[in-house]
Amino acid sequence: MSRIARVALGSVVLAATVGCVPLPGGHEVSRRQVASKRGDDTLVAQDGSYCRVPRGAFEKAEVGRDYTCIWRVSDSPRPSGRSLPGRNP
Repeated sequence: MSRIARVALGSVVLAATVGCVPLPGGHEVSRRQVASKRGDDTLVAQDGSYCRVPRGAFEKAEVGRDYTCIWRVSDSPRPSGRSLPGRNP
């Protein structure tokens, strides 16, 4: 398993345990309720944070349901997160 895969897996486990994991750049892995969908790849949470996901995940995500993702919580120019495989309905 690559170092990146181990770090990602550790983040998922930690997020499931404590609720969220802060990351550099104003991002965090957490499970939030989807309040709306924007464009063809962006999920928006109640607090205004958002997460960009692949098209297939976007189509499956439902407003009102929780979604585990690397939520973007700032206007940082860094790329937003991706959904975490196996963690979403």
